[in-house]
Amino acid sequence: MVMNDKKLQEKLDVLAGSSSKFFHENESNKKPYFDRKEIHVGKLLGVGGFCDVSEICNFNLNNHGQDMEKRELPMIQRGEYNDVNDSDDVSNGDCYDYMNRPETRVYMSENLLRGRDARYAIKMLRKDLDMAVRQQGKLDLAIEVKFLEVISHPNIVKMRGISSGEAIQNDYFLILDRLYETLEEKISNEWAQEHNLCRVSFILGCRKSKKKIARRKDFLIKRIVVALDLACALRYLHQNLLIYRDIKSENIGFDVRGDVKLFDFGLCKEIPSDPRKRCSGNLYKMTGRTGSRHYMAPEVALSQPYNQSADTFSFGILLWEILSLKPPFETFDGHDYIEKVAKSGYRPSVRVRS
Repeated sequence: MVMNDKKLQEKLDVLAGSSSKFFHENESNKKPYFDRKEIHVGKLLGVGGFCDVSEICNFNLNNHGQDMEKRELPMIQRGEYNDVNDSDDVSNGDCYDYMNRPETRVYMSENLLRGRDARYAIKMLRKDLDMAVRQQGKLDLAIEVKFLEVISHPNIVKMRGISSGEAIQNDYFLILDRLYETLEEKISNEWAQEHNLCRVSFILGCRKSKKKIARRKDFLIKRIVVALDLACALRYLHQNLLIYRDIKSENIGFDVRGDVKLFDFGLCKEIPSDPRKRCSGNLYKMTGRTGSRHYMAPEVALSQPYNQSADTFSFGILLWEILSLKPPFETFDGHDYIEKVAKSGYRPSVRVRS
C-alpha cells in the first residue's frame, strides 16, 4: 500500500514527539537552516537506495535564512561550542568569534574549503523514485535528521545544517561533513594494495627482516584502530539506548583528516520504551529483515525479537571483513544466508591477512 502524504505526516509527527531522556537532554543541539537556493551543488559523490549525496561547492546566503537561525538557535557562548568543525583549524584559542557572529551559517560559508578540499556535502532524495519509494525515503531522511541532531561522537558523521522546508517536501535535505572514501572502497583499494605489497615483499625476501615484520604489524594495527573507533561509536549509541541496525562497510567513511565516521542513520531506532514491545530475555519486537543481509544478525533475518546485540553480531562480521580484507558471505544469496547462516549457524573462518 502506498503511503500518502497524510499518513507520512502522521508518522513524522510521531517521530518528532520522542520523549526519551536522551533526546530531551540534547534538544538544544539544533542545527542551522538553509534554503535550497542558497546551496550550489557540485559533483555527485554517491547514490543510495533513497538519496543522492553531492559535494557543496558554494553557499549564497540570504537574510531570510540568517533571521531563521537567530530565531531557532540559542546564543553560542565563547569556548562552549565545539560542533562546527571540532578542533579543525580553531585550536590554541584562535577560534571563530561566536559571541560577535553567532550565525553558524556564516561560518560554514566562509570556511567551505579546507585547503582545496570541500568540507560539506548535501544529502537529498533521488529524483527518479516512484511515489511509494519516495515516501519511504522522506521518512528515512527525517529519521536520520532526528538522530543526527542530538548525536555527538568523534566517529559519527556530523550533520551541519537542515532544510528550511518540511520533511514532507520533495526537496528536503540535510548537510553533512563531506567524506572522501568508504571503508568498502578502502578495503578493496588501498588496503588490498598494501596487503599485496606485504605479501610480495615476504615472498621475494630471503628472510623476515625487521622492516618487513614492522610493516606487516603496522598494517594490522591500522585496521584494528579503525575497528576500535567504530566499536566506540557503537558503544556510544548503545549506552544511549539506540540501535543502529545497518552496520556495513558501505556505511562507514573517512573524512578529510582520515578519521573514520559512521554514517547513514535512516534505520537507527530507539530501544522501545513501551513494555508491550518487550519480550522475555530483554528482547524487543522490532522490524525484522532490517539492514544489509550479509551483516544481518540471525534473529533479525528470521524476524524474531532482538536487541542491541544484533549490532554486535553485525560488527563482528565487519571486523572479520576488516581483518580478512574480503566481503562477507560473498557467494551467498538470500536463501543461502537464511538457511546456512541464520538457521544453521555457519560463520566465516577466521584468517587475518597482514
